[in-house]
Amino acid sequence: MKKFKRTELTPEQLTEAKRLKEIYSQRKAEAKARGDRLTQEDIAEACGWTGQSAVSQYMNGRIALNLDALVKLSRALSFDPIDVSKRLARHIPQPNQRNVEIAGQPSNTYRYPVVNWVAAGSWAEAVEPYEPGGASEYMETTYRVPGGEAFWLEVRGDSMTSPAGPSIPEGAMILVVTQIDAQPGDLVVAKLEDSQEATFKKLVEDGGQRYLKPLNPSYPLIKINGNCRLVGVVKQAVQTF
Repeated sequence: MKKFKRTELTPEQLTEAKRLKEIYSQRKAEAKARGDRLTQEDIAEACGWTGQSAVSQYMNGRIALNLDALVKLSRALSFDPIDVSKRLARHIPQPNQRNVEIAGQPSNTYRYPVVNWVAAGSWAEAVEPYEPGGASEYMETTYRVPGGEAFWLEVRGDSMTSPAGPSIPEGAMILVVTQIDAQPGDLVVAKLEDSQEATFKKLVEDGGQRYLKPLNPSYPLIKINGNCRLVGVVKQAVQTF
């Protein structure tokens, strides 16, 4: 089998790779500060590539950047192409050229279905009951859910409305993530064995015993003794005034 020698990158191309890697590191740190996570696999997916190999090779100077890759990476990582490669950026059409529409930077938003309380109660048995685009309603968020399995619920009642401290009133929309383990202190959606619907409470633990605690002190604690199943952890709440 004939072997091909890898083409050595020029000093300019190596500098481009270094700039790209620095931008990725900065975006990764920004995501971590938000409590989010950014990986090379995420970037590859945003660029429409299979696997993260190409991302790694571009950033580590194994292969030289080309114009198509630069444009895709600039959108995925939200940077101006000229900040990485002047030699390639000069070939990108400018806004004043006729018949050219300049695409805006991505908003990095994610869409998840809105479900009702009855559906939420059985969500653990059917985490994704909708085909992509099959739900009747979706909501967007900048929060990226690990695994992509989540849904929105509209809060019912005032059991999570607190007179002091964190409070999530009736009508607020909550984002429920189904594929992470709930820990004491998390807000959770659970299904009680005597109900076909979901309930929204705070998971607490006292002396090794777990409870579902409403934020509204007018409501009682619910002792967890095999009588409920945790459907998911609430990671975001949105209130419309």
